[in-house]
Amino acid sequence: MSVIELAITVQIHQNSIEAIARSLRATEPVSTKVQTN
Repeated sequence: MSVIELAITVQIHQNSIEAIARSLRATEPVSTKVQTN
């Protein structure tokens, strides 16, 4: 796997994680669970 492919894969997973975190925040009271920027 090339560096570019790896970077794209990481970016896609990061977007998915942020989307999941957003939906969790929408359904739960404000909580400080795992938050990675």
